[in-house]
Amino acid sequence: MAGYEDLNDAQRLSTDPTFRLTGSPTRWDRSAALTSTLHWFETELLTREENLVGLMAVNRDVIGQAEAMDRSDRTVLDMDSSESPVHGQQEGSAYNGHFETVCYHPLFLFNDHGDCLAAKLRPGNVSSADDWEELLVPEIDRQQAMGQRVKPLVRYKSFHYQADSWTTARRVVAKVEHHVGELFPRVGFIVTNLPLPKSRRRAVLQ
Repeated sequence: MAGYEDLNDAQRLSTDPTFRLTGSPTRWDRSAALTSTLHWFETELLTREENLVGLMAVNRDVIGQAEAMDRSDRTVLDMDSSESPVHGQQEGSAYNGHFETVCYHPLFLFNDHGDCLAAKLRPGNVSSADDWEELLVPEIDRQQAMGQRVKPLVRYKSFHYQADSWTTARRVVAKVEHHVGELFPRVGFIVTNLPLPKSRRRAVLQ
């Protein structure tokens, strides 16, 4: 299927000898898959519930084996949405004003190695954060079951700010906490004149 324009690896892999051999020994002089082949794969095979579940299980198993070989005490999870343009009237597709196209608006969850841990196909007109817990919470549970500690992600930042009613700018130390199961961060701040170096931001909050 490499070579179809909607796949990221598209043109380069479509001419790769290995892909040609995998596709068909009788078509070595052509790309690995025709558009009709991919269309059949997406609309006939991938739409079957048992195949979707199987693909997710295979993906999770392969990543799990890699994680077992390179364990660390910290896991970074990255969630992001993307566009999947459509050409026609596919069920669930809709116009997305941000991407300015008719598309699906899938949601993805990656680890810090760039491996895709989970994905969800969503209608094109949903917001970026819709259904985030369906992907994130099960992965957090899985990580905890493997002995990983899940803690809030805390960041400190020091900057200067001057309100309209102030005669001078004052130092502000902000604290941002991202907690498991919460979509939005907790934000707190202190206005201070303490002349502490940047490395002491945490001490100001304490």
